[in-house]
Amino acid sequence: MNELTKKRLKAMLIDMAVSSAVSAALEPLVKKKVKTGFVPNVIMPSVVLWGLEAAEIGLAGQTLGQKAMGIKIVTADGGKPTTAQLLKRAMHRDSLSSMSYLKDRKSFEGNGGAVFPHDRYAGTLVKKL
Repeated sequence: MNELTKKRLKAMLIDMAVSSAVSAALEPLVKKKVKTGFVPNVIMPSVVLWGLEAAEIGLAGQTLGQKAMGIKIVTADGGKPTTAQLLKRAMHRDSLSSMSYLKDRKSFEGNGGAVFPHDRYAGTLVKKL
């Protein structure tokens, strides 16, 4: 695993910890509104993670984890990704991207870890600052 991939992994772990804390804080409120346990236990954690990621990048350019690790998500031409790109990237990352990893682990990391399958799909890449 190369350096950029390690930074990406650490940043994602930090972002997941933040997202888990927010989800835990929101869970009692959601459970009051929704009677089934499916929404707060299955859907809400992903929606919170995706929403926080899109909001943080949209407002500050990076998530807390990305800031801590010194990386940033940009478009293929170096610009700021749109909200649609970020959501597309996150949904692909948390669903189909793992299949790509299981199928062909060696070619998963493109461009030294800058482009994963979900980055290719959304037209983004990760760069070191």
